Amino acid sequence: MLRVPYLAPGFAGRAASILRNGGTRACRDAGTRLTEVKNCVITYFMYGNGGNLLFEVDSSGVKREYGYVAGKNIAKKETR
Repeated sequence: MLRVPYLAPGFAGRAASILRNGGTRACRDAGTRLTEVKNCVITYFMYGNGGNLLFEVDSSGVKREYGYVAGKNIAKKETR
């Protein structure tokens, strides 16, 4: 089981949105995703200070890392 000991400030008290496919998503004030549940897989999203998505990891063991230059996404690495 994947455990994330800390969720970003602003998470508490936020409503989760219901996705069309029946999944759920919890977001911060800025609209950035913190968690998402689709097809019984939980995905956690982690962002940098500039608001760019740095990596995501899910309960099936998939990790995706993102690289940026001048604020533009230039790379994505996926590992299992």
